[in-house]
Amino acid sequence: MRALAGLLATMLCVSAQTPLPTVTVPADWASRDLEVRWVTYRAAIDGAKENGLADAWAKELGRVADVELLEWIALFDGWQLAGPELVRLDAPQMVRVAIWNLGNFDSHGESSAKKALLEQPGRVLGWLNTHPNAVRGPVVALRDELVLAKTTPRPHPSDLPPHDPMQVLVPWLEAPATLEQFDPTAKSEPGRKLHARYAHQVVRALGGVLAYGNADDSVITKVVALTRHGNEVVRLRAFDTLSRLPDWLVPFAALAKVVDDAEAPPDRRRLALLALSASSHPDMLDVLVRIARDPDHVARDAASARLGEVGDPVAVVPLREAATSSPELQQALTAAFDRLDRRRTDKLFARSPALASMLRRAAWQHHCREARAPATRAATVQLVLSSGTPAELEHAFAVVEAIPPNQSPLRGAEAAAVTAGVELLVKELRAALAPQRR
Repeated sequence: MRALAGLLATMLCVSAQTPLPTVTVPADWASRDLEVRWVTYRAAIDGAKENGLADAWAKELGRVADVELLEWIALFDGWQLAGPELVRLDAPQMVRVAIWNLGNFDSHGESSAKKALLEQPGRVLGWLNTHPNAVRGPVVALRDELVLAKTTPRPHPSDLPPHDPMQVLVPWLEAPATLEQFDPTAKSEPGRKLHARYAHQVVRALGGVLAYGNADDSVITKVVALTRHGNEVVRLRAFDTLSRLPDWLVPFAALAKVVDDAEAPPDRRRLALLALSASSHPDMLDVLVRIARDPDHVARDAASARLGEVGDPVAVVPLREAATSSPELQQALTAAFDRLDRRRTDKLFARSPALASMLRRAAWQHHCREARAPATRAATVQLVLSSGTPAELEHAFAVVEAIPPNQSPLRGAEAAAVTAGVELLVKELRAALAPQRR
């Protein structure tokens, strides 16, 4: 263990001493249009093999004080690289961009943006008091924290007002059938293609969906529509965006419809299944099991692979039973079964993500009065109790119980019924563990 720790320390030290790649913007950089600068920047870092190139670009843009492009990077790619440069420059965009990232689906981006805001509490509270329309979603908790700390508001007159996500994102998510390719080297002419829509603008807005977070149903519907777009880059990025949403926001029903659409292109059905497998909907694993059993489905291999990664032993019982009489199915599912067995050996089913999924599915089947519900419940209880120590399970129970009610893929009465069912299951599991604690 000490040898491993020493090796890791050495690796970290070497990594810290590795210089960033050299980036120098052209002499005429400041005279170039912002859209041109964005495309040039993305072309430089997309697919780059050099480690730290994006970081080097951010620092170079900070050196030349290109706060406009740094703001776009923080809005659409996240806070991590561009945000610290805006802080260092004391840019008037800093507060509004950090506020934008408070809902970032990347926890690192969200936490680093919040840290930057808390380091200037008076300035931030002054800005929030000046712009009360910005106090929504996660910003409410930040404002309350600053008020509770008895912060004195000290607004900066140079700070810019908040962005409206409906203006920054939504227009660019409504992509026409034909998207043009932007040529950053072309000489601009007055009035030329003022209303053209370019593929990179749609891709940029998709990045903004993840950086801003708080994606409501109207935004997600537009992202789903882009999965049908004729532009391959846009189509793939839309599927990628859906798969990276928080699990309760992944549009399960819309993606399941694509998976089951025999008329849809095979690649689209496979991508839809992969995105669907990121959902926490109680029926998600049942869809994967059904597709994995179908030898004619174009997404069968993808479903089998994902079952090994996100499934659990209770969900795959029908597959194991079917595989006993089908050598072909057994062979197709061997890798998935092996991975499930390794996850069980590693006690992954005693951890909160897997536990929440299993309890939610058992509660859902009970709510839907499915014939298999009692068997699923009994098998789930048995699996959970055999997956970890009482202390490990209690920690997982506490995490599951702390999941906010709004973080559910279900709505209304269904969400309430499943939540209540999960609470009953946790109570039953705690009772079963009680003798082991004595």
